[in-house]
Amino acid sequence: MRQYTITGGLRYITTEIEGGRQVLSLAVDCIADYIIWHEVMHAIGFEHEHQRPDRDNFIRVEYSNVQIGQLVNFEKLAAYEVDYNDVYDYKSIMHYDSFAFGRRDSKTNVRLATMFPLKV
Repeated sequence: MRQYTITGGLRYITTEIEGGRQVLSLAVDCIADYIIWHEVMHAIGFEHEHQRPDRDNFIRVEYSNVQIGQLVNFEKLAAYEVDYNDVYDYKSIMHYDSFAFGRRDSKTNVRLATMFPLKV
């Protein structure tokens, strides 16, 4: 794995296949331990915990609070894509936080929650 630093203040994260190898790019403002581990997990094949096909048993997604164009981040995946044969992990590094991609309330400018746990 090679590390590249992208300057210019852009918030940019991507993983892609280039010439048979996985390239992980992180902008300077994205270089935090949990972000790096999250992206490395993607690079080795893990998907988001909150996109498991059984996630509706564990969380409720409030679609009306999701930013325009970001619903893809809450789509459920097929079982074969995320079957780790494990319990649902609310605290997984692969689980977005409750306010991920939340739009801002028009009156208060407060970010709205997009996911609510059903049980903890």
